[in-house]
Amino acid sequence: KAAIAELEKIAAAGKADAPVRYNLGYAHYLIGNYADARAALEPALPEAGKLPVIAPLYTLCLQQLGESDAAITYAEERLRAAPDDAELQGVLALLYFDSQKNMEACRRYTTAALQKQPYHPMALVTASSLALMDEKPDEALALAERIVNRNPNDGRAWSCVGIAYFFRRDLKAAQQALERAVQTMPGHIGTWHLLAWAQLLQNDIDGAEASFNKARDLDRNFGETHGGLAVIAYLRGDKERAKSLAERARRLAPNSMSRHYLTLLQLQDSGNDAAVRQFLADNLKRKPSFKGDTLLDLAQRMMAPIRK
Repeated sequence: KAAIAELEKIAAAGKADAPVRYNLGYAHYLIGNYADARAALEPALPEAGKLPVIAPLYTLCLQQLGESDAAITYAEERLRAAPDDAELQGVLALLYFDSQKNMEACRRYTTAALQKQPYHPMALVTASSLALMDEKPDEALALAERIVNRNPNDGRAWSCVGIAYFFRRDLKAAQQALERAVQTMPGHIGTWHLLAWAQLLQNDIDGAEASFNKARDLDRNFGETHGGLAVIAYLRGDKERAKSLAERARRLAPNSMSRHYLTLLQLQDSGNDAAVRQFLADNLKRKPSFKGDTLLDLAQRMMAPIRK
C-alpha cells in the first residue's frame, strides 16, 4: 500500500510513464484490487510492445474481473505482435484450460511456454492439470512438485498434487496436499470439496463436515456442498436431515456426485443388490469425472473406505 501511495503521487504529478503504470498496476494486483490494477495499466497498453510485462498482467486483470473472453482476445492479439512471448503464452494456456473452450490451443501454448521457460508457474499448473485429464498422475505430480518446491504458497499447484494422490489412492497424502491448497486459496470452493472427500474416505466425518461447511460459507448455492452435507448427515444416522439436504442438492445440482453417492448408500443399506446394480448402470455411467473414469468407477472405489 505504501508503494501504491508513492506511485499514485508520481502519476498525479504527470510523470506516469509505462514502467510507473506497470508497477502501480502490479501493486494493486498483488492486494486484489483488480479493477484499480486494470485502470492503472490501460493508459500504458500502447507501450506493451516496448514493455512486454504489461500484457500478461493486463490479461490476468481481465480474467480476475470475470472477463475471460476479453482476456483471451487481448492476449491473442498481443501474441500476434509478439509470437515468442513465453510469459503471455503461459498465462493464455491457463486461461484456455480454465475456460475449456480450446484445449488444442491450451496444449500448444503450454508446450511453447515451457520450452522457453521450464519453470513458468502457470504453464506448469496447466501441464499438470492436463496430465490429470490424461490420467497420468505420476506426470502430473512431478510437474506440480516443480512449482511447490519453488513456491510453497501456490494453491493451484498443491491442488494438482492432491488430485494426483487421489488418482494414486493415497488419501493421506491427498489430504495433506489439499490442506496446503486451502491455506493459500481459502476462497476456492472446489478445493474444499476435494479436501472433504479425502477426509470422508478416511472416515474422518467431523473433518469432512467442517470442510463442507467451509464451502457452504463461501457460497450457499452450490449443490455439491449440500449433497456432501447430506452424505454426512446420513452417515451420522440423521436421515431426515439427509433427506432435506439431498433435496436442496437435487434442486441446485441434479447431477452432483455427492447426491448420487448418497442414493447409492441408501440403496446399499436397503439390502437390494439388484437395485444397486441397476442404479449404477442407469445413472452413474452418464456422469464422467476425469477422462475415461466414470462415477461408476469412482463410486465403487469409494464404497470400501466408508462402508465397512
